[in-house]
Amino acid sequence: MQLRELNCETLQELQTAGLLNQQSQEVYQRVVKQWSFPLYSLDLSEIKTDESKLREIQRHRSSNGY
Repeated sequence: MQLRELNCETLQELQTAGLLNQQSQEVYQRVVKQWSFPLYSLDLSEIKTDESKLREIQRHRSSNGY
């Protein structure tokens, strides 16, 4: 299936579920034509982690983000 078709199906599913904010036709066309990385194959379920570990990583991160 072509990427544009998948993008169009995604928009239709969001609309059906009531999750799509009303936009101009131009916005929808741009999504269908230019959205180049839909995340269909990725597992986007929540990852359980210890918040204190995340805070520790944040404290040690330098100002440039590395």
